[in-house]
Amino acid sequence: MGFMNLDRCRAALAEARLDALLLLSPRHTYYATGYRHWFLNLYAEAGYAAAIVPADPAIAPLAVCTDVEEPNFRTTAPEFSDVATYRAWVAYGDIPAPGDDDPFELMARALADQPDARAGLLDPEAVTRLITERMKSAGLGRGRIGIESAFVSARAMGWLRAALPDCEFFDAGRLIKLLRAVKSPAEAGLLRLGTQLCERAITDVIASLRERMTASEIARIYRASVFNHAPDGRVLNARVTLRVGPDALLPASSGGYRLRRGDLIFLDCGVDVAGYWADMGRCAVFGQASPAQRKVYSALRAGFDAATAIAQVGAPLREVFDAGLGAVRAAGMTSYTRGNLGHGIGLHPAPELPIVSHEETLALQPGNVVSIEFPIYMNGLGALQVEDTFYFLGGGSREVFNTLSREMAETG
Repeated sequence: MGFMNLDRCRAALAEARLDALLLLSPRHTYYATGYRHWFLNLYAEAGYAAAIVPADPAIAPLAVCTDVEEPNFRTTAPEFSDVATYRAWVAYGDIPAPGDDDPFELMARALADQPDARAGLLDPEAVTRLITERMKSAGLGRGRIGIESAFVSARAMGWLRAALPDCEFFDAGRLIKLLRAVKSPAEAGLLRLGTQLCERAITDVIASLRERMTASEIARIYRASVFNHAPDGRVLNARVTLRVGPDALLPASSGGYRLRRGDLIFLDCGVDVAGYWADMGRCAVFGQASPAQRKVYSALRAGFDAATAIAQVGAPLREVFDAGLGAVRAAGMTSYTRGNLGHGIGLHPAPELPIVSHEETLALQPGNVVSIEFPIYMNGLGALQVEDTFYFLGGGSREVFNTLSREMAETG
């Protein structure tokens, strides 16, 4: 089962006067279907798999994948009932546990209906022709088609235009971003778990701090903790943006710098759970915080508290931004300037919609998962951060995924 709400997608396509959405990227075929295509992820370019969502609900969603992936794909994405396949270079089959039987004979029976020769490489142009043929057979050979312009290369675009001369292609990037901004409970669950793993790893890092540790050693503790606590194979990656010591903008602060008493440790952290990236942050002092560190952090907390107090369903994001920035400056840090004070999170470690900025035109709505953050990076002082993740729900309620104290930790 995919994460995309197909009814919302069809409504968005109708509003944009598009006849179908053609997804060719690893990220968005996964988003639509819930299935990770081996070869599409391997090559990360158009021409290895596809998911097609027609605007007309009478037309079933379509998909293209390799023959070896078809059984698992159909199990994972039953709503994509129209599936076309092409041959990969992989032979496959199910055999019983061999026991005393000859495994070669069992394999021969399992592979009897498969070709005895397979190409050594996949042909993305031929696969693109297969995709367009299936679109034509479904009545999508003419009309307005939304695509991921940022992903589809000029070469692949040429193949599409040649095969579908009666179609017009339009960039659906904004439409997809707006769909992704509203998370399902399943998506929120992955981000919640990722946040919990971030917090456990941050707790382990703070407990492990020792004088003369390098920043690289601290980063390794974080990553090791994430995977030590990971409950299953869904955790794919761990990210930590680390700054240690007074010179937060120098490369050494995340590499060879050695921890000293009084140093700030800045931890902006993420965990990838089944493709969904949590994002949160904290800071700590190794030893006792200085008056300057406390004063700066107090101003950041004032901004965080003001922004999160009004971050409710229906609140315009620009008002959340203005409240937070205004509170930091009212606390005395009048030079504090940020382009955004938070953002949606999801299928990419980069910010997603909605953005907590003065330019954002969106308001918070049910299903948004947003990290609100107040960082600062200054050579001579160090880097400080407070960042939590909020899940906005129906009825105006919200859930905070974080449980760690928002006080600046002092340790060691």
